Amino acid sequence: MFGSAEHFREMAAEFAEEIGRPPTVREVMEILELASIGEVDVLRLRFTANIKATAGVSRVGDLNDAAFAAAASGLEAVIGSDLDPESPGFTGEVGRRLTSALRESGIEYADVAPEAEVRAKVSVARRLKRTRLGDVVAAPIPAGGYRIGVIVAKNAFGLAIGFFETVVPVPRVPASTDKVVPFPMYKLGDSIESGRWPIIGNDERLLDRFPRDPEIYHRPDWPSKPRRGEFGAAENSARVLRKIDVEEARAVGLLDGTYHQFLPGQRMLRWLDDRYPPGGRGDQRPAP
Repeated sequence: MFGSAEHFREMAAEFAEEIGRPPTVREVMEILELASIGEVDVLRLRFTANIKATAGVSRVGDLNDAAFAAAASGLEAVIGSDLDPESPGFTGEVGRRLTSALRESGIEYADVAPEAEVRAKVSVARRLKRTRLGDVVAAPIPAGGYRIGVIVAKNAFGLAIGFFETVVPVPRVPASTDKVVPFPMYKLGDSIESGRWPIIGNDERLLDRFPRDPEIYHRPDWPSKPRRGEFGAAENSARVLRKIDVEEARAVGLLDGTYHQFLPGQRMLRWLDDRYPPGGRGDQRPAP
């Protein structure tokens, strides 16, 4: 099992391969902040550094999923199970551990010299509502109505939501006949915890409609990633890779470049609208 430094080294390597240059210190902190969502149930964390941000546009929004997955795994190792998020010294200790792990990783930054000392500071952006597996959430969409999802997993990748295909005019727990989107998606952002996507109920029976350990997918082989196979690979929260065939790669959107497993809330809804247009209003019968 990788340690936190190895995960952060992988995060930086994925960034460099995607973007064509190393990340800046600010971009690393931005990735960590997004990846931290779901790592601590009751807190939304903010990540900053002692290095003043340089001018320029952040490229974090152009990243594929692998950098976020590596960052999330690194943070899981940093936070561990021995820290109490409610304790006064929680953020300070996470900051110290993160600084040490980043130093040990030896990652290259685009905007500072190799000998520069980068110190991470972690603070609380806000306190959040606790979430549970089986929570049913209602995500309002601009066209009117709601996308209904279920929290199906909370693991090293973050918080995964399984969505139903149909858009409904009022928030409701789905009926057993409602069709589901084939694979859950990992959420970036605090749309649920902050209340923007309200929790409208809890029904653990709905968990049986979705995989309990949703995988993320990786694009086909790069020279540095020989385990990904001809058509790509799926990875579970234990970081076990599974090579996939062409049918699965096509189904999830790896072949045409439309695949995203990690998305902020509004982009997630737009992605769903593109594939499941909100023209139909769904099955209005009550849940059994």
